[in-house]
Amino acid sequence: MNCHRGEPQLWRRSPNGAGGSTISIVTDLWASKCMDASSPANGTQLHLWECQGPSHTNQRFTRTTDKHLQVHAKCVDGGAGTAGAPVKVEDCNPTRASQTWDLLTTGQLRGVNGLCVAVSGAGTTNGTKLVLASCINTAAQRWDYRDPIGDIGLPE
Repeated sequence: MNCHRGEPQLWRRSPNGAGGSTISIVTDLWASKCMDASSPANGTQLHLWECQGPSHTNQRFTRTTDKHLQVHAKCVDGGAGTAGAPVKVEDCNPTRASQTWDLLTTGQLRGVNGLCVAVSGAGTTNGTKLVLASCINTAAQRWDYRDPIGDIGLPE
């Protein structure tokens, strides 16, 4: 089977079968920049940061069977689901649609109201904020999902 970034190829079980593996989420804009949550505090906006590898918990994400994306034992949340809204860390709530994310074969993360996670202004500097945007499949909306123990940030 060819690699296609589809749902079945992006996430795997951990060796002990306990659940989804921990991954780093790397932007297609710049291969050394990862999705980062600088704090576990509710309301912390996700941003780009230089990929740091397995010891950097700010960049270690897991995905639950109910399609929640988690970091710091909190959920990635799209809020009210309007274009330009920040993508933040919030307490997990299984009934909140703003915390459900579909992984598209293009590498996009599509969430509430059909909007995708995007790098604001297609920036590549550390601290560039992540926001919701109409899904138009630009590099600012495409993500690679990598094992943080492997070659994080290096082109494949």
